[in-house]
Amino acid sequence: MTSLEVQLVMPPNQPFAPDLNRVRVALEYVDSNANGDTTDAPINQPPRPRHVVSQNTVGLHLFERLVPDRKVKISVFGRYIPKNSEIVKLTAGRNDPIKIWVQPNTTATLSGWIEWADGTPATTQGVMHVRSEYDSTHTSSVHSSTAGHFKDRFQTTVRAGTVWLTYAGNDHAPSWLGPIHVKPGDERDDLIIKLQPGYSVPVRVVDETGAAIPGANVVAIFRVDKHSAGSRSISVDQEGNASLEHIAEGDYELRVTAAGFQPLRVAAAKLTENELLTLTMTASQITRGVVRTTDGKPAVGAKLRFRRECQFAGPDRAAGYGYGDVVATTDQDGRFALSELLEDSEYYYVLEGADESRKMIRGLKASDEVIQLTLAPRRDLRIEFRGDMQSLVDAQGLIRIGIRQRVRLVDQVGQRRIGDLIGLDVKMQWDPKRGHVVYKGLVPGIVSVRIGKDKTEIDVNESGETIFVYSVKNADPPNQATPIP
Repeated sequence: MTSLEVQLVMPPNQPFAPDLNRVRVALEYVDSNANGDTTDAPINQPPRPRHVVSQNTVGLHLFERLVPDRKVKISVFGRYIPKNSEIVKLTAGRNDPIKIWVQPNTTATLSGWIEWADGTPATTQGVMHVRSEYDSTHTSSVHSSTAGHFKDRFQTTVRAGTVWLTYAGNDHAPSWLGPIHVKPGDERDDLIIKLQPGYSVPVRVVDETGAAIPGANVVAIFRVDKHSAGSRSISVDQEGNASLEHIAEGDYELRVTAAGFQPLRVAAAKLTENELLTLTMTASQITRGVVRTTDGKPAVGAKLRFRRECQFAGPDRAAGYGYGDVVATTDQDGRFALSELLEDSEYYYVLEGADESRKMIRGLKASDEVIQLTLAPRRDLRIEFRGDMQSLVDAQGLIRIGIRQRVRLVDQVGQRRIGDLIGLDVKMQWDPKRGHVVYKGLVPGIVSVRIGKDKTEIDVNESGETIFVYSVKNADPPNQATPIP
């Protein structure tokens, strides 16, 4: 006879985390026995809990008096946990436990109707956004997503917790429902979103002398509980005039941009129907610079990508995923100009060469002249895989490898230390036994690599290509990183 130890492992900081002592673990034989009987046979033996390493993190369960060399199915289930199972072969003298990942169910289903104020069904499509707030073991988290496009009926899966639904379209004002309190597994079909046509607000954009600023772009961001719930964007005409349509009762934050002017941001406030809203912009001081290659030649076509703005007064503004939007491109002489910078702010960019080499540019300010920048040598990371890659395949049949670069910035304006996170995901071509993926033009520094549930850090300060070998399921050679000059 032999024994089997089952280790339950759950990612930390899960909302609605179950006590793994209360999670049920069951075994059953799924192969033929010595008599040739192939019928699935439950093992009528409750597991004997050996010990719990950390509540809500790891649970160990011991099964004894099992028949060696037979296959068993391990099933795990409990409250907030979808049933999970795995088939293993029993081996006499096995010392290491079988690890089963427990992923708690944290979702609920919300559905209902979309109607006009008079009760008639909506006739045109709009887009729905979902925001869920929930408390995990150690922190509070917010999850935002787009639920999809709907017309008169909607259904969406949400993270359990406190939920807001916002709905926006072209022919009506944004609408919302919330806060809605839902638990894992809830299914509600009693929700109704009421649509209103909204009202108009005339807008005029001028400079400090009162002259119109043609082509200025105005974005009105609707706020629900201080969070974004949709936006409308317009461009003013040659007279600086435009009209914001389908405005809802509520607060709107305004952002105005125009070439040669400092960005204007107006704090969230209610907009008054048919009352002219005059927005006054201040001319910006142009920041100029020159970019050169590593051998001193003008870098033609180099790009500056916006990463972060640090304000002396007011919230920071940061780019999202990827390397950021291109805000300037060098000319034939390697020159560039930035004409929409705020005074009393510092700006951080990724400088990108034509060969996709990249480096961080820190602390640019309005009116800086003339900035001399030099491109960095290109740095690539190549990840090579060894072993059985089937375990890394997702539901779409792909292997997705994620990298994150944590870049340390120093804010001279506010004397703060700031971390900027740059992230990329790459889809990889593979076969069952091997594959590789290449990340081109990384910013110098430490790269965090996520492969399935594994995470590791790799130093890519060396120029050229760094090769990291990832071994799947104890393949040989072990995981290692090697810079190739």
